[in-house]
Amino acid sequence: MKGSFSKGSRWQCNENGFFNVYKEKGWTSTGVLNELKKFIDVRKIGHMGTLDPMASGVLVVAVNRATEFFEYFKFMDKKYVAVIMLGVKTDTDDITGNKIEEKPFSHVKEEDIQLVLKKYEGEIEQLPPRFSALRVSGKRAYSLAREGIEFSLKPRRVFVRYVKLLSIDLPFIKVEILCGSGTYIRAIARDVGAALGTCGTLAELERIEFGPFTVKDSRKLQEIVENPSFHFLPVKPHIFPFPHYEIRAEEVEKLKNGDINFLKGKIEDGPFCITFKDDFLAIGYKNKGGIMFSNLIK
Repeated sequence: MKGSFSKGSRWQCNENGFFNVYKEKGWTSTGVLNELKKFIDVRKIGHMGTLDPMASGVLVVAVNRATEFFEYFKFMDKKYVAVIMLGVKTDTDDITGNKIEEKPFSHVKEEDIQLVLKKYEGEIEQLPPRFSALRVSGKRAYSLAREGIEFSLKPRRVFVRYVKLLSIDLPFIKVEILCGSGTYIRAIARDVGAALGTCGTLAELERIEFGPFTVKDSRKLQEIVENPSFHFLPVKPHIFPFPHYEIRAEEVEKLKNGDINFLKGKIEDGPFCITFKDDFLAIGYKNKGGIMFSNLIK
């Protein structure tokens, strides 16, 4: 439940790293950051991917230079447990919105659900919810929707590794979803309902994994603020599920000075990490334009 904790002494954190926060229902992602700032003295703080107030689960919070890794978290898969409610459609595509349509759902059978869920695996085209943070002519879509202003969003291609049926208790369907960045679970709930010949809205959502960060290892805000240093996760190579390239001692200074000729021909396309022994040195990306580093820690 949302609340505030007694403010004590602030822990000064000069390292770069993360907190694996279990965000409870009712909290906004920004609210979590603001609460942490009362107890932790850092130069920068930010989350790696928002969770709606009605959702719970893993919220990865980065501090200091670890905030610069945001772009690389987009390459990490996210796993959710979602409950879809059939027979109801809302303007937000979840139960926090206003009901705009109702349809019968008693005709829906398990075999129908299994077949429809398969349609939402792989690369799919998805129309984002109108109440989303996407920008339309410089404004957030949710702001325009709240003002009743007409606008349209373009479908986007997203990748869903799988949608697994966990249980059925009509009108509720519980599923597990492993997906890539940019996927709206609310949109999946809406579209699954329509594909089943009824309506659908998202009733519950819990993020149970975000890359290497799991719900099992997450901690609630109350636990973290009581002992921030104990729950702090410094930047380590294993956090990034990308190819790791270890360099030699004489190459470390070259890297720091911007001389990366020694890396040519060794790095594959996509995101990667550079390490020296057990130390994380840098993260970068390689494409046709060459090798680019967005973050050099050491």
